[in-house]
Amino acid sequence: MKNFTLTKPLDFRKTLTTAALFACTLTLPLLSYAKETTYICYISLPQNPTQTVTASSASEAAEKVKKDIADTAKRIYGMTSVDVSCIEEK
Repeated sequence: MKNFTLTKPLDFRKTLTTAALFACTLTLPLLSYAKETTYICYISLPQNPTQTVTASSASEAAEKVKKDIADTAKRIYGMTSVDVSCIEEK
């Protein structure tokens, strides 16, 4: 005969562990997503264009804009590097 007093708590603990891992897996991406804010980035090109970007920091926003604008800056203006400065939108 099985010892039910021992197997039930073990099954319950296994279920709780699985549920906790699942909850953490879902929560962590949501926490990092919640920290993202909107930045206005000023690009050092003729006519001083701006671009609005969502990122977790000003430096990440600047990198996103640089990647986005690199081909255009090289093709149209012949520039291989572009300065970008970003501030948080209020």
